[in-house]
Amino acid sequence: MSDAPLFPSRPQAPEVFASIGLTGTSVGLLSSGIYGIVKIVATAAFIFLGIERIGRKWALGFGALGMSLFLWIIAAIFITHPVNKNLPEGATPPPSSMAMAAMIYLFVIPYCFSWGPVPWVYWCVVALLVGAAATCDLAKAKTS
Repeated sequence: MSDAPLFPSRPQAPEVFASIGLTGTSVGLLSSGIYGIVKIVATAAFIFLGIERIGRKWALGFGALGMSLFLWIIAAIFITHPVNKNLPEGATPPPSSMAMAAMIYLFVIPYCFSWGPVPWVYWCVVALLVGAAATCDLAKAKTS
């Protein structure tokens, strides 16, 4: 795996957080636990409060812009403040590592407002009745 921070899915999350300088036993909780809570809360808030007000096209567009913005910020921090791989175990991570972790958590909010749940709704609505079940299954497989 490269040193660049990627979108942390469940299996790779500890590796991603380690690549930005967060080490120790709490990385698993930080990477998977808090990230999962942010993702669930953001998705539920959008599904119940936002999708019908904003619209699907706007949600996908602004979600892509928001995700891109946070990834650009992570890249800029990563390039301008290289991670010190020689920190002792349990040492306080530098502020740049904490900022990148915060950007990863903030990255998931536009994802949960757009590319996470919207394709499930969008693909099922535009599908013909004959293929609606197969299209919904494809949407779930593609976004899971």
